[in-house]
Amino acid sequence: MKIVKLHILSLVVGALVAGGQASAGPADEAAYEKTWQFARLMADQWRDEIKEAFEKPHLKHEAYLKAMQNASEKVHGGLVGMQCRDGAQAKQIEDYIHGRFHTLYGRVVADIKHGVDLNCRNHELAVTFWITDFTPTAAMIAAEKSAEETEKMDAAAKRMFGNWSTAVLPVLSDKSKKIEDIRAWATRMSEQLKSQVQTIACPEGSFALTLKGQAGAGMNALSDNFTGYKFDITCSGKKLTVVYDFANLKRKGS
Repeated sequence: MKIVKLHILSLVVGALVAGGQASAGPADEAAYEKTWQFARLMADQWRDEIKEAFEKPHLKHEAYLKAMQNASEKVHGGLVGMQCRDGAQAKQIEDYIHGRFHTLYGRVVADIKHGVDLNCRNHELAVTFWITDFTPTAAMIAAEKSAEETEKMDAAAKRMFGNWSTAVLPVLSDKSKKIEDIRAWATRMSEQLKSQVQTIACPEGSFALTLKGQAGAGMNALSDNFTGYKFDITCSGKKLTVVYDFANLKRKGS
């Protein structure tokens, strides 16, 4: 009888061990396949999101990096905890994500400082996914430099027109000034302004309108108190131009 009991106990233990090592059932396999399909979708969306972010011109390095980090956080949040078959499947997903990185190299960025590591623990994905910096392509570096130079030129132009307005406003507003003196001063200041802005690019007419706003106080003083003059800011051949003529300037009502 003892031998029979021992044999029965062995069968029970053997059944438990066999049950613990049993392969995944159809329901589990369906979940693992869903994880694989979803992971590829997330990785592809991550790549496309980054490409779209870099299509926006003249952003600063920090803005592009933030877009990359935000996209990476979405992948991390979407994948962590999803059901996985084993470590091999986790590495399969990891390899697919790395493949999306390589589609960006040389086209969107030169390199990305990052870490991607996926593991399967208790049939749940453990995900590490971070980006701390990137190296721009040569074309991007050139574009950034051009944008910085344009920004500096724009700021300089706004300052020049603001200075013109500051210089002419007291004279235009002084009713005790002789008209000959006002003509001479307005001509002198405008001539000086024209020579200063000759090298400034003007890609579109809206920039000229912006500069008119900078010179607004002086231009308003002219239009409110005088007639017979010409003063305008235009874009001609993509260059900024100041057109002026104060030879026939006279006070309103005179």
